[in-house]
Amino acid sequence: AGHGQQDRLLREAQAMARVSHPHVIPIYDVGISAGRVFLTMEFVQGLTLRQWRREHSPSWREVLALYIAAGRGLS
Repeated sequence: AGHGQQDRLLREAQAMARVSHPHVIPIYDVGISAGRVFLTMEFVQGLTLRQWRREHSPSWREVLALYIAAGRGLS
C-alpha cells in the first residue's frame, strides 16, 4: 500500500480503537511495524456466522437478532 493508503488505514484503525461497544471486539493498540499497519485486539474464541448457522440451525428470528446486534455495534 502507498503512503497515503497507509496513513488512511492507520487513521481508521485509530478510530476503531476508540469504539467501545459490547458487540465490537476491542482494539488495544495500533501502529506501524516493518512499514505495515498493525492492530492488536482481543482474541475471541468462537464460530463464524456460517458455522453458527450450520451447527445450530437457528430460526430466522434468531438470525435477525444476531444481525441487529452486529448492526448496533457498527452504528
